[in-house]
Amino acid sequence: MFIWSDDYSKEYRHFKLRNRCPACGASQGGFLRLVKSDGTKLPTISFQLDPDAHVECVRCHTKFSVFSSNVNQKESVEFSILELTETNRTEESIGTEHRVIDNSASSISLTRRFTIAKEWTQACNIEQENVKKNIGEFGFETGAVAKIAFSVEEILITRYSTTTETRRSYSEEVSVNVPAKTKVRISFHWKCLWQRGVIKVQTQNGSEILLPYKIATGITFDQTQTDESSEK
Repeated sequence: MFIWSDDYSKEYRHFKLRNRCPACGASQGGFLRLVKSDGTKLPTISFQLDPDAHVECVRCHTKFSVFSSNVNQKESVEFSILELTETNRTEESIGTEHRVIDNSASSISLTRRFTIAKEWTQACNIEQENVKKNIGEFGFETGAVAKIAFSVEEILITRYSTTTETRRSYSEEVSVNVPAKTKVRISFHWKCLWQRGVIKVQTQNGSEILLPYKIATGITFDQTQTDESSEK
């Protein structure tokens, strides 16, 4: 998750928009790395918490700051993650697939077995508007909001053993019985399963903030069967 803000440098916003070095145009893959101003490498998972974070282009050796100069001059925000609480699970429709099995010309019933499969993204989502609203009420700058949101996201990634967007696949074998002289349509109604919850954050002045989140934990489907024998 990236929160667009003037607290990020112009060069870093250019980089996030195009995934290329703003000086020579080199693409992110293999050419850009995260460092401090003295060249010390920074781990990807923590760079947004370091006001001295820079992006360095290996090709042209240009180095630019992640944050604008006014952010680097501000007092860093201090906070702690108190607890993560799962609240409820919800389902979201992600599409329907159909298969037609025509056994209308046969006087013998038919059993058809096949495998259905679907790719899905195990996405980790912190509701951005709620982050801005809940944290912003305590007077934090947008850059501080981004840092807190980033840390919360890392907690979720660790808890659910995922990344921000992990591609996964799901498959299941299905068996369908079709009577003689019958044509049927099988519909698979796919659904994404979301685990919802809240993370409690405590700021340096003792204020507690609840940040809602949701993370995709799997997919499933409902199966329906329609007799189309009488349809022309």
